[in-house]
Amino acid sequence: MRKLLKQVGRPILDPLRRRLQRLPSSERNGYVEQIDSLESRLSDTEKRLEDVQMRTLFAAAFAKAPAESDLARLSGVDFSNVSAALRTIVTTYDKQTHASPITVRFGASEIETFNMGDYSLVLDKSDNAVSRHILEGNDYEPHLVRYFRRSILPGMTVVDIGANVGFYSMLSASIVGPAGKVLSFEPNTENCRLLLMSAAINAFNWVKLFPLALSDENGTAFFSPAIGSNGGFLPSIQETLMSPNCTVVPTMVLDDMVDIPVHFIKADTEGAEYLALKGGERLLRKHLPIIALEFSMEMSQRVSGIDGGDFLRWLYSMGYSGSVLSRSDASDELITDIDTFISDWGNITRIEDIVFQRTR
Repeated sequence: MRKLLKQVGRPILDPLRRRLQRLPSSERNGYVEQIDSLESRLSDTEKRLEDVQMRTLFAAAFAKAPAESDLARLSGVDFSNVSAALRTIVTTYDKQTHASPITVRFGASEIETFNMGDYSLVLDKSDNAVSRHILEGNDYEPHLVRYFRRSILPGMTVVDIGANVGFYSMLSASIVGPAGKVLSFEPNTENCRLLLMSAAINAFNWVKLFPLALSDENGTAFFSPAIGSNGGFLPSIQETLMSPNCTVVPTMVLDDMVDIPVHFIKADTEGAEYLALKGGERLLRKHLPIIALEFSMEMSQRVSGIDGGDFLRWLYSMGYSGSVLSRSDASDELITDIDTFISDWGNITRIEDIVFQRTR
């Protein structure tokens, strides 16, 4: 509608302005004021129509009227392409707070290939969780990238649990090279598409994707996207199946999927890290690979059903020692006493990246 107003207004008003330049200034001023007033009214109409369009699309996406904070948040959305605008609105919000019956998928116009230096990534421009951060030229989790680069060596086998759009899978593949392997596990089909495209354009034939979730038993799980490329498990109750955000995904046990030596595991599954690693306990005890995982006391309890301290004790019982990765260049924090570490944790929603290495 904005485009239409400009197409109608400019062809009329611009020639009038040029013609008025030929008149004496005494005759011109009154007409100029009228044209300025008309242009102002057209601009107001344009804003009102955009507001109506925003409210209509928001209601179509979420079956409720937008709050003023929503209108402010979406003020930069381009409504010249209604389909693209609707996709942006749906992907802007966390699906847990803004359930929608509308499923959005990316097409060729929504993806962009980004050069990371040693490799390239195919990313979704509407993904506010990971892709947009990278596409805007920002360093993505630089503290974890540094750890990957100093810990992974050519020829290693890396397991990426919760591979998301493939950022760490491609980073790992660029390091291990054709003599190594990267095994990527990801239940979100849109992320899987991006990961496969990235592997293809880099000719990383040593990346193998498993489009499923890892857990402590083979079966199914209820999964939901969150914001952009992020997602997580939903409660395994009958009511969950009624949610428009619920996707039923297969779950497999890591010990049944991998029977070769593994050197490095990354796990970031929004609180399901314990379930994924528990299903690979035989592999962990046998090979004691380095583990880098996202750790949250709140999510571990809510999703995996285990106290964060007990999760750490379980890993330590197998011969591991953990350190909290510093987000700056400072030294990492070695966890020497789990009880003290947990008591000093602070905010229950705090999230840290913890790395575990063998002590024997």
